[in-house]
Parts: sequence; C-alpha cells; structure tokens
Amino acid sequence: MDVWLIYRCLVCDFIWNLTVVERTTPEAIGATRLDAFHGNDPHAAWWCAFDATLLKRAGARLETSTPVRVERDALPAGHATVRFALPFPVQIRLDRLLAQELGVSRSTLPGLVDAARALRRPVFDGQIVRLASASQAPVTGA
Repeated sequence: MDVWLIYRCLVCDFIWNLTVVERTTPEAIGATRLDAFHGNDPHAAWWCAFDATLLKRAGARLETSTPVRVERDALPAGHATVRFALPFPVQIRLDRLLAQELGVSRSTLPGLVDAARALRRPVFDGQIVRLASASQAPVTGA
C-alpha cells in the first residue's frame, strides 16, 4: 500500500505527490491512521504537510519564515509559565517566537528563561518555558 499527499499549485496547476507511506501493509499503518487516510481526514493531511522529517526525506525545502498566529492571554508581570499548544509541528525556533511575542531582542532571552539551551531549537507541542520579567533574575526549576 502507498499513501501520497497531493499538492497542486493554484497559480500554475503544477502537481507534486509527497510519498507519506510506501510499499507497506495496512497492518503496519495501523487502523486509526489507515481510516484517516481512507477518509481524506484534513487533520491527518495537515499533520503530514507539516512533518519536517517527511518533507526532508522527500527532498522538499522547508520554509522556516512562514508567519504564525499566536493566541494568548496577556502575560502577568513578574514570573510566568508558558505552555505551547501546537496543532501541527513547526520549524520556528523558540528564541525567534519568544522575542517576537515579548517584544525583546533574542540576545536578551537567555536571561529571561529557564531553558536557555532550548532557545535555538524549534518550539514543540507541550513545551513549557518559565519566564521572568526583564527586571528580575531568571526562574530556575525542573
């Protein structure tokens, strides 16, 4: 069994087939995933469309400057804990996203977060970051 995600350019009508699963059995795919593929489930399609590993394997060039929409409540003054809920994987570095949303330079961030080593990596679903205000020392914790 093969599964493809088919892209079609709205401007020039070019079509590109991204191989999602190749030469495998339905049992190896799993019943839930197979049902999603058979039903052309939009969530499954979007998940594949944003899967960096899958795209790199297919030789696609990833565009990391894609704009994102951030939905959030106002951050309280002082310390704050941020938990990222991402419906699909992204390739946006944590430092870029935080600097943009907090209105600070990226060089300021290591002094504001407890996870300075994670700043150069892409943000991921479920990631938790503890922040301190610019006038306070960074929060330390597990």
